[in-house]
Amino acid sequence: MKRTALFSAASLLVSSLAWAGLSASRETQVDLVARKASGSLHATRVSADSVQYITCIVSVTPGSTGSVRCDARDAEAERLQCVSADAAVVRAALGISESSFVSFSCDESLSLSSLVVNNGSMWLP
Repeated sequence: MKRTALFSAASLLVSSLAWAGLSASRETQVDLVARKASGSLHATRVSADSVQYITCIVSVTPGSTGSVRCDARDAEAERLQCVSADAAVVRAALGISESSFVSFSCDESLSLSSLVVNNGSMWLP
């Protein structure tokens, strides 16, 4: 009987762990001094305020590589916006989804100097 109870308890623990998973939630943060912004799309969307957002807009015209403009505003209304026409950066921006964590930085001329798109299960609601 003890063995069955122990096995049942162990099974319950293992099955609970099987359904658990890493979950991350990070609202948008903007650092104007370092010219960096980051946040998960979901956490930003469901934040308590109606101020913050993070987005990268891809624009393409026939015959061009296109361009991307990333824009972020945090809960304190600090805003950072920068652009790039680099084909690799445009491709990275096309990978952004509702389960993305996005981080970008700008140089002095407000050109995108980096764009990181992290798609993963931990960023889902």
